[in-house]
Amino acid sequence: MSRMIEIPEAFARATVEREGEPGAAWLAELPGIAGELLDRWGCVPDGEVLHGGVGIVVPVRRRAGEAAVLKVSFPHPGNVHEPDAFAAWGGRGAAPPRHAVDAAVATVRELGRVQPDLLVHGDLHARNVLRADREPWLAVDPKGYAGDPAYDGGTLLKSRALTLLEADDLGKAVHRVLDVFAEAAEVDRERARRWAQFHAVQAAFWGRRHGFRIARGGARLDRLTEFADHLAELLTEGR
Repeated sequence: MSRMIEIPEAFARATVEREGEPGAAWLAELPGIAGELLDRWGCVPDGEVLHGGVGIVVPVRRRAGEAAVLKVSFPHPGNVHEPDAFAAWGGRGAAPPRHAVDAAVATVRELGRVQPDLLVHGDLHARNVLRADREPWLAVDPKGYAGDPAYDGGTLLKSRALTLLEADDLGKAVHRVLDVFAEAAEVDRERARRWAQFHAVQAAFWGRRHGFRIARGGARLDRLTEFADHLAELLTEGR
């Protein structure tokens, strides 16, 4: 028998707050469910139990020694067809694309080394720009970074996520935002695209690990994380 796993306290608390008694009942059964699946597939836990909004992820080793993960989710309408999707993919393209991650890392290594004597806002979005008297517009709540001014193209784009979700043509809408930013900020358009791609990859990882301010769990978090994946892929390809 595989050893019983420990359920992360934050995940258990969030599940009960969201699902009530059904969530608490499922949590009581979860260690046994995970243990049964580990035995069925010949896996042993190999690291700290992680979690997203509605499920846990257990790093494991299989009999031959290869690394894998076991995911167990609370049943809800948003994930009912997830096993069907994994079966259809057959292991092809089931993870966030490696080339998107590689592109984000390359941006940091290549562009992040450029440190001009320039203050960058770091969290540029509409709620951090106010109409004023002594100037037409004033920026507030800066992070105070020093570096590439094109970096803020990504922070601006992330702030438009909810609007972009409803766009009929996502590619066109995304590149419109970048075009306007690059022209107004007088920065290189390609640098702005690369930093925006980095921000999208970062958001995809952050959403899986911590959730978002506007969605800590459930179907909405799943939708936003999927959107971050899509945005990162779109910006990687430059379309």
